[in-house]
Amino acid sequence: MSQYSRRNMLGLMSGIAVSGVIAGLATPAFGAASVQPKTAASYPETLKCLMYAVAGEMEAATKYRAFADVADKEGHKEIARVFRAIADAEWQHAEHEFSIAKKLSEVEKPKIDKVTAGTTKENLQAAMDGETEEYTKMYPEFINVAEKEDMVDARLIFILAKLAEEVHAGIYANLLKNINQFDKEKYAQIYRCPECGNIILKIRPKYCPICADPGEALIEYKIVG
Repeated sequence: MSQYSRRNMLGLMSGIAVSGVIAGLATPAFGAASVQPKTAASYPETLKCLMYAVAGEMEAATKYRAFADVADKEGHKEIARVFRAIADAEWQHAEHEFSIAKKLSEVEKPKIDKVTAGTTKENLQAAMDGETEEYTKMYPEFINVAEKEDMVDARLIFILAKLAEEVHAGIYANLLKNINQFDKEKYAQIYRCPECGNIILKIRPKYCPICADPGEALIEYKIVG
């Protein structure tokens, strides 16, 4: 996931209490049993983290779709499909995080500025760097904030997202290293977990290794062929 701009982050911090409810986002199953009857006043910093994460995940999804278009044009069809699968995972993170934020306040989804893309090699590097930033710095900080404010739902989604982003970073690193020798066997098909956004390569597992969601629930992407 690419880091959201500092300028936009400050805008979110100052405008966190905006009115208006965004309809149509499904509440994630993992949060259904732990809904806490408190408001934004109980979790002010966690709400800021949630909305910052939503913006970043939305931006990442938008970027990865743009990166996929570049990869298609440059003849990296399989890499383009991987970009799109991970873009879906990032958008899924945004939806889950936003659904938790909506329980706390009447927030609106942020608007994402127009994204830019370079070459496929540059885009893989940018994607890897962004994902690494998220799982090593951003999400650990957000987990700590949610722990301090005892916001169980947010802490869980931040942990799941952190683990999934680490997987994404590894995939991008592998694709970058082997950009001219795409491993068609390893990436023949990949699977996205609809709960945590994890990406599993090649073989459908019995359970998601991050969140233990059943294997039959995983969403398959045909990368080769």
